[in-house]
Amino acid sequence: MGLAMENAKGNSFAQLLTDGGTLKNKKKYQALAVQFVDPEWKRNHVICFAFPNSKSNTDTAVAELVSKKLREKYGLTADICAAAMSDRAAKAKGISSQFELEEEVCCACTTQIR
Repeated sequence: MGLAMENAKGNSFAQLLTDGGTLKNKKKYQALAVQFVDPEWKRNHVICFAFPNSKSNTDTAVAELVSKKLREKYGLTADICAAAMSDRAAKAKGISSQFELEEEVCCACTTQIR
């Protein structure tokens, strides 16, 4: 990720990925990841940097988790991200607006399994 940051020259270079769920025992979890293409355009990297338990899966709570975990793990802020992608259930629009990012919604994730 260091070379990608260097080549970005202070610009955002990654996409934030989030997805949350509640287990049968009512415990909530969030999968937090960043996605970026390496500077030599040879690989697309997806790095899951945290899978924390969360008290709430609201937009604000997820944004706080992202900020906290990026800082703890890499010493980074969400400024490295230019967009955010999430399934519709995770309210990508709300999470994106917390960081003032472009919104992407994974249409494949919108199907409900019954």
